[in-house]
Amino acid sequence: MLTRLKPTTPNAYSNSLEQFCNAVVQGDDEVASYSNNYQAVHTSALNNTFATTRTLLPTQVFTALAQVYAKHYQPNQWDINLYGDQFSEFLKAQNQSAKSSQYDWLLIANMAAIEYAISVVYYAADNAFNSMQPLKIDSDKLTTLDVSAHDTGIGHLLQQQHPYCLVNHRLLLSNDILLWREAHRIRIENS
Repeated sequence: MLTRLKPTTPNAYSNSLEQFCNAVVQGDDEVASYSNNYQAVHTSALNNTFATTRTLLPTQVFTALAQVYAKHYQPNQWDINLYGDQFSEFLKAQNQSAKSSQYDWLLIANMAAIEYAISVVYYAADNAFNSMQPLKIDSDKLTTLDVSAHDTGIGHLLQQQHPYCLVNHRLLLSNDILLWREAHRIRIENS
């Protein structure tokens, strides 16, 4: 329940704002419309960031997972475009769920990790992540897969959903992946 603070308190605005934010995140009935908006905006952000990942699952499955994630994982960044930093781990954990055998959760989690890295590079400061200092995804950070079954086609899938990226179509998940800016594009290759 929200309580009104007296404006004479030195940190009244700050405290009031913090109280309101906590009520929204916790789903307080008094701020239900804000909570619904919060949920929708964060689910939409996941849809935008993880466009390729979304194509690997039926729409209703991806939407349900995105809604659960948005409800239980608070943002770690102020930029909504960088929401979803733990989404790949969340998807990887689905490998232990009742539907573990229905989808290739390890491939899906790897794709999400790559897509989040694309967002990090895309929304970074202009001088970040150039060819001399790329963002590196270590192959040991990616989930072990049957590499022969999945390496072919990963680059093509990414290129379809992220046309501003220059993706090596022979991208291998078994090797480190480098991402950097090249003018207005993002280059994605193995090291």
